[in-house]
Amino acid sequence: MSETPYAPPGAKVADPEAPRPVRPISVYRAVVCLWVSAAVAIVSLILHAKIVTTADVVIACISAALLALVAAKVGAGRRWARWLFVAVWILGSFSGMVMLALAPQAFLALPSTVQAIGVLQFALQTGALVLLFTRPSREWFSASDAASIADAR
Repeated sequence: MSETPYAPPGAKVADPEAPRPVRPISVYRAVVCLWVSAAVAIVSLILHAKIVTTADVVIACISAALLALVAAKVGAGRRWARWLFVAVWILGSFSGMVMLALAPQAFLALPSTVQAIGVLQFALQTGALVLLFTRPSREWFSASDAASIADAR
């Protein structure tokens, strides 16, 4: 077939892509807190191998894996991971507070390093939670969701 001068142009015409929003420092710091918290869980397990039960090992491994998953997905801008972390944080904090209220002597009977690691974990995870809901973080997650939806089309 011969080309005609009246044929439409062969160039692909599309709307320009919107630039991806830059991840704010608050999200970066929250992700670092989550990764450190996951690492602390594993280090704690190794340091206290003599006093932990099989259930403790399973719980620590699941917790570390969940924190690592949340850290990776939050860093990638997945809003659902932020809400998963909220749910896990609420459940963990509530159960920890109930345990402290009902049996404070059980916490006090633990070695001081285990107590310190528990407080450190709570501080890291609470800090990450607060950082994930600051205004720059909320705006970035909203923009990241909009960009993901646009990419899917």
